[in-house]
Amino acid sequence: MLVELLNENTVRAWITPEDWKAAGRAVGKLLVETGGIESAYIEKMLESVEEFGPYIVIIPGVALFHSKGDEDVHKVCLSLATVKDGVSFGTGEKYLVKILFAFASPDKKAHLVMMCELLSILESDEIMQEIIDAPTDGDILRVIQKNFS
Repeated sequence: MLVELLNENTVRAWITPEDWKAAGRAVGKLLVETGGIESAYIEKMLESVEEFGPYIVIIPGVALFHSKGDEDVHKVCLSLATVKDGVSFGTGEKYLVKILFAFASPDKKAHLVMMCELLSILESDEIMQEIIDAPTDGDILRVIQKNFS
């Protein structure tokens, strides 16, 4: 499923957001452009972080933007962007994020297969480092395809 969701339209290497909000908008915009979500969903993702803090930093260096599925979500979708020098979500090394994901799901079950595959990336320091080091969108896609085809 990752190979289908992460493609030339949903992956960006080494973006340069000015802050975590710009980072969220960047990965969210990829989902809007593919028809997965409406732009209102992006603001809901950001509001969740403002309300609950940087809980979306799921492991050191990785943020997973999301919100509750509603009428703004049309299908399961996922995007990925890297930030070469990182973007800060808070104090400490854990909150310097270099890998950004955004996902949406129209219900509580449709995304479970995708999340299982995503865990395979997060569990592998080697795959994560290859993604961080990939200088182009195509290089990131090759890492994904090599590991999930």
